[in-house]
Amino acid sequence: MHKLHRLKYNAFFCVICAICGKNICRRQIIIIFCFVSKLSRFMDKKELDISKETYSSFIKLAGYQIIGGSLGIAILIWGLSKTTELTLGTVLIYLFMSLFFIFSVFCGIRCIQAKASALKLSLVNQCIQLVGFSVLGFAFTYIAGLYLTATFDFTELFNFNFGFGISNFDFKFNSDSETVAVSINIVALLFIIWIRKLMKKVNAELAIIKTNEIGTDLVPQSIEN
Repeated sequence: MHKLHRLKYNAFFCVICAICGKNICRRQIIIIFCFVSKLSRFMDKKELDISKETYSSFIKLAGYQIIGGSLGIAILIWGLSKTTELTLGTVLIYLFMSLFFIFSVFCGIRCIQAKASALKLSLVNQCIQLVGFSVLGFAFTYIAGLYLTATFDFTELFNFNFGFGISNFDFKFNSDSETVAVSINIVALLFIIWIRKLMKKVNAELAIIKTNEIGTDLVPQSIEN
């Protein structure tokens, strides 16, 4: 093992032992250390040249989307395990629903890597979560993360209510329900506004960098006699 790598490992080992006590073996420490090292190298592969402050916002957005998507997948797996009669149609519906949560995780990974498409994909992810509806047997609601919904129910008389929770998916096709309702996810709306501001900030930083690069190229080179 490389000397510097060994020093990092020994320091990591001491920290983990101090936190967890001595009831943890070196093999477990090595596994944790390798995972953290790979994650660190993965996060260093940034595509956009952005400031630390902006990248910190990317990481926050990434964490939210990855956690929200992962919770959604876990909920789907739990729901599938509770299903008494598994049919091909049921499995296909659950696979269809899982694609949305996987997309949320994918968006989070792109944010960690600071990819050029990260914010656009994240914006799409939040826009899909903005509006949910149920109209005469057809329903669609997708939320990966926290939600605070304002629901307008037009089934009989006009009703208005709020809902709160975490990671939800509702998909119905040609059901017997006569419900007519539309819900607005306020949390998704706030994220859309934040992502739009973040996109403007990134564009401003990249424009400054490009201007500086052009200015450097225009500086005349001195010639030594």
